[in-house]
Amino acid sequence: MDLLLITNECLKNAPNKRELRYFERVTSETGKVTVELGGSLARKNTKQRQFLEFVAQGTRPNQL
Repeated sequence: MDLLLITNECLKNAPNKRELRYFERVTSETGKVTVELGGSLARKNTKQRQFLEFVAQGTRPNQL
């Protein structure tokens, strides 16, 4: 059985016709995962931001 791999995932919202990016996850061809927090998530306090980064890194490659 082949493993499904998510190569790109992002969450965006467009209130008032202006697009806001909450996060984007990109998996390179070598399997390295990069997660960038944007918008209001990037401005969270240190403890909340560390938690979000921990959750992002713990997300399986085949899980959205």
